[in-house]
Amino acid sequence: MVPANSTLKSALLALLVTVGAALAWSERGVHEDGFFILRIVDVFLHTGQLAYNPGERFEANTDFLWTLLLIPGPLFGLDDILWMQLCGVAVYIALLLVAARLARLCASHPYSDLAVVALLVAHVSLAHFAATGYGAVLQALSVS
Repeated sequence: MVPANSTLKSALLALLVTVGAALAWSERGVHEDGFFILRIVDVFLHTGQLAYNPGERFEANTDFLWTLLLIPGPLFGLDDILWMQLCGVAVYIALLLVAARLARLCASHPYSDLAVVALLVAHVSLAHFAATGYGAVLQALSVS
């Protein structure tokens, strides 16, 4: 087995994560789930209710943690869509780093972490979900 050069591995991992983040950022936009959650955040900021419409008493969404993560940006005056996209990319980066760590812990090959991150970065749909308002990447991170 080839010994792993830790400086080279760190540089390659940083490069892969940077490419992944750039890919996710290039895919940014807002899909229907993102708009639904931003509506819930807006209602919460104006009424204190986590609801799609004020006064309605039913489950408004299925991604409670993602909704909570999106509240601070608009609360402090940041653009809600930009905040959602930044949060999505940040969670995506965290997912890549956690996946690399898990690969180092679970696999015996010295470059398994790079292979896992490369596969995740190559999965363009994952990058797309990260910056378009879906909470799926946060859910993936939470089970990692």
